[in-house]
Amino acid sequence: MGYCTTVFYAVAKGYSGNMNSDLIKKSEDSQKTVKSLVSQLTAATNEDFKINKLFQEANKQLHLDKEKNSSTIKDLSIEIDQYKRKLKEMKGQKENSRILEAEQKLKNAEQDIDILNRRNDDTKKKLQNAEQDNEILKRQKDDTEKKLQNAEQDNEVLQRQKDETERDYLNTIQDLTNKLPESSVDCSVDHHKQLEDQVKHLTIENSELRDRVDTLIKEKSSLHENIRTLEQERNTFKQQIDSWIAKKHSTVHIQMYAAVNKELCEKMMNELEDMLRTQFELKQTIIEVDKYKNPPPDSSDPLIVICINASRLGTDVTQAISQVNRE
Repeated sequence: MGYCTTVFYAVAKGYSGNMNSDLIKKSEDSQKTVKSLVSQLTAATNEDFKINKLFQEANKQLHLDKEKNSSTIKDLSIEIDQYKRKLKEMKGQKENSRILEAEQKLKNAEQDIDILNRRNDDTKKKLQNAEQDNEILKRQKDDTEKKLQNAEQDNEVLQRQKDETERDYLNTIQDLTNKLPESSVDCSVDHHKQLEDQVKHLTIENSELRDRVDTLIKEKSSLHENIRTLEQERNTFKQQIDSWIAKKHSTVHIQMYAAVNKELCEKMMNELEDMLRTQFELKQTIIEVDKYKNPPPDSSDPLIVICINASRLGTDVTQAISQVNRE
């Protein structure tokens, strides 16, 4: 009977060793997975911080553009009021051409104001959408952190249960060595069943923990996708800002040439230059006008040729452009 007890003790001890090594390995794998997720969350948090900083810079730039546009709208409103006053003064006179010109300027200015207002509204909507997306991303990140903390706590509970099971098993083995062979066999069988139940329970908990880890990985991938979407929106905002800035600082070169060197042609060129400058300033564009009394050199700049409309219009135009070299 003593020999049977010794053999059973050896078999039980070997089985327990294999079982504990499997539990230890599963627990270590779970800890490694949690550490990896924590590292990935840290990286995602750093990326989120960078994106938030870029959003703040873009938001600041958009607010500056908004203030500039508001100032431009104010200036345009003042200019419209001036045009309206001039229009009232000109109604009592017979200069119909100047009245039509002023009305056209007024209409163009109102259209430009409408365009600027629509741009401001679009910018506000885009900023609001970007802020909402950023808040959603922050909430998702906080939820992921909470789930990771819960996973770590579950892993700690699993580790404590494994340690307690191991201690209970060692204590049981020690008790078996101090008791009678028959009673030790019965106790060992009962305790072996208890250990099997605990192993099943811990296996189920470990499976649930792995499912939660997989869920966290999917949520992390979703966060990365949201980050990429926000980066694309940020790049779109930046391109719009760059295009607005480039448009504001662009310069248009125009050439003027009068075929007849007379005072009337000079007045016409000066008046035409003022009209063009006013129209381009409404669109935040600078123009440079080069006036020529002799045929201008060949260039890619647009050329305006002024000729006197006498009784023979075709002949005058032909003579005016006869010496102009344009390919």
